[in-house]
Amino acid sequence: MIKTENIIKAQARNYLRQGNWSTLVGCLAVLFICFFLVYYVFGTLIFGFNLVNIHTGEIKKSGQLLGGIFFMIALLLLILITPIINGFFKLCYSVAKNQDCSSIDLFYYFKNPILYFKVILLNILRFFIILLSTFVFSIPASVIFVLSDNLSGSSSALFQSISVILMIISAVLQIIGLFAVFCLYTKTVFCNYILADDDSKNAGWYIKESFKLSKGHNIDIIKLILSFILWILACFFVFPVFYVIPYMGVSLGNSAKWLIQLKKEASDLKC
Repeated sequence: MIKTENIIKAQARNYLRQGNWSTLVGCLAVLFICFFLVYYVFGTLIFGFNLVNIHTGEIKKSGQLLGGIFFMIALLLLILITPIINGFFKLCYSVAKNQDCSSIDLFYYFKNPILYFKVILLNILRFFIILLSTFVFSIPASVIFVLSDNLSGSSSALFQSISVILMIISAVLQIIGLFAVFCLYTKTVFCNYILADDDSKNAGWYIKESFKLSKGHNIDIIKLILSFILWILACFFVFPVFYVIPYMGVSLGNSAKWLIQLKKEASDLKC
């Protein structure tokens, strides 16, 4: 029996082979260059104003204030250019829908001020949802780890045994927490594709809609993402990134396309 994720990926490869690989790879390169330029400007300012101790690699005490200001400027610039990421996934969605794929769409969300700031807000909301959930799920493991660390210094054999047990419990909780955060991520993974399908809603709506769209399909989404695990590991060698991200982006876009279509058909039947 052919697995669903294999069908989704096979369709994605077929769409990409229709002259879309080069467009997505080129756009991905532009995306990386944009973020690298922000990093380069930040580094140039830090070293240009002689704020770094060349022996330790740390910011000098006398330059911490100015360094902090430069860091906040760089962070603001990174936030302001994040819609280019959404533009890339809009391109992936266009490929998945077998539509014309224009590299100009990489900057699609910059064309309208309201749309631009809405997309930035969406990105910030997604980031904080993942960040806060990471903190929440890591707190129990961290508390147990600290308790285990305190007991490990005891001369009592009983306390040392308890310390080892607590260390194992902490590790298990950490793994469970990471999996829970990953599952939460899979529930928001369709935000960019829903946005590409309809950009007229408010920022919070896309997150809610992504949760609704993934409902009942969580296992399939997780299996699809995990099927890329070896490709993701290959990205350690850098260059596979230019194959993996477009491939994965179009595959997820293809999955979103079918789920959005099913939801629309279900809504039409109700009407």
